[in-house]
Amino acid sequence: MHCSLTTHEGANVFADEHRTPSRNGLHYIAGQLRHAAALTAFATPTANGYGRYRPYSFAPWRIGWSVDNRGSAIRVVGGPGDTGTHVENRLGEPCANPYLYMAADLAAGRDGMTRAVQPPPAETSDPYAGESRLLPRTLAEAVSALEESDFYRGEFGDRFVSYYVKMRRCEIARRQEAIRAAGAGGEGSAGGKAAAEDWEMREYFEFF
Repeated sequence: MHCSLTTHEGANVFADEHRTPSRNGLHYIAGQLRHAAALTAFATPTANGYGRYRPYSFAPWRIGWSVDNRGSAIRVVGGPGDTGTHVENRLGEPCANPYLYMAADLAAGRDGMTRAVQPPPAETSDPYAGESRLLPRTLAEAVSALEESDFYRGEFGDRFVSYYVKMRRCEIARRQEAIRAAGAGGEGSAGGKAAAEDWEMREYFEFF
C-alpha cells in the first residue's frame, strides 16, 4: 500500500531536497515500525497470508525499512529532490479489508509523527539477513499482538479490537479443528499441511 502526504498547498511532506525521506517521513515510518506487529493483524487477516512471510519472497520477513528494496516491510520510493517520494507498506495481502488496512497504517504513521519518533537506520543490504525483529509468523501471533496493543485499542476503540480479535480467533480455531478432523497429524506434518490447505481453499477461495 503506497501512501503520500501533502499539505493544503500541495507540497509533498515526505519529500526533501537533501534526504530520503524527509524528517516527517522518517517519523511516519517509525510509527509504522513501532506498531507493525499489531498492524499485521489488519494487513494480513487470513491464516493463508502468512505463507508469504518468508525470506527472499519479495514479501517482508522482518520489521525494518529501506529505500527502494522490496524485501523490507516499509519501502521508501523516491530520492532527494523527488517530489513523488512516498512510503509503501508491504505487509498487506490482497484479502485485507482496505479500510482497516489504511486506517491502521495511517494511525501508526500519525503516531510516529506526533511523537517525533526516530526509526532505526535504513536497511542498506539484505533485509532478510538483518537483526531487526521478525514479523508475526502466524495469524495467531499477529492477533495476540493486536490484543495487547493499547495504541490500537485507543485508536479504534476497545470494543472493536476485542470483537476483531474474537472473530480472528474463531477463524484460527476452525482451521485447527479441520486439521484435527482430517486425522492428518500436526500442522507441521505433510498431512496436516494438506488438511490446512484444503480448509483454506474452502474458507477463502469463493469469499475472496
